[in-house]
Amino acid sequence: MGMFLFWWARYAIERKDDSFSVELLEVVADKSAVLGLSVGGAVLLVLLTKEVGVFFFWWARHAIERYVTWQNLY
Repeated sequence: MGMFLFWWARYAIERKDDSFSVELLEVVADKSAVLGLSVGGAVLLVLLTKEVGVFFFWWARHAIERYVTWQNLY
């Protein structure tokens, strides 16, 4: 779908029509990279936050298990 819209935008711009759809397609073609990067950045931030949380809880569980095991040795 995205490639079709990209092709349609280029086709409409080359025809030099003055319709609203051509102007809208020009704006979409110019802003699509910025929108894609911002959405991708937000998704990456969510995934990174999730991984940091998973690591923190793994580390806490590991530390608690070591502490409990160490206490049971004596």
